[in-house]
Amino acid sequence: MAYKIELKSTVIPFTIGGLNFDINASDDKLMEFGKFYGNLITNAANVSLSLENDENDYCFLVQQSMDCLLGDGSFDKLYELTPSVIILFDALNQIVDALMSNLVSRVRSPRVNGKKSKLSKVKR
Repeated sequence: MAYKIELKSTVIPFTIGGLNFDINASDDKLMEFGKFYGNLITNAANVSLSLENDENDYCFLVQQSMDCLLGDGSFDKLYELTPSVIILFDALNQIVDALMSNLVSRVRSPRVNGKKSKLSKVKR
């Protein structure tokens, strides 16, 4: 008997402010995003707020994170709709929460005899 297992796509569609985006949730892309977003979260209290392309600038870090996750130019498109870096940072956090929830829901817990195994409690 042959088993058929469907693989899920790493592309997750999002609609933000009426605009459609496809998030590439592949391992490589999430690692790249994690670098920008981690830097943004770690340094949020210490960065300046200006519209200069300085890597210590809050706007620059939000832009880099958003463009990495949603695609090049996405920050500019959303900034045209809502010219507030703080609101876009809040939107970015909502996207991250929704993305993580989606990714976690895609992972099946191991089952043994129809019950969750102890392996499902192991941190991945």
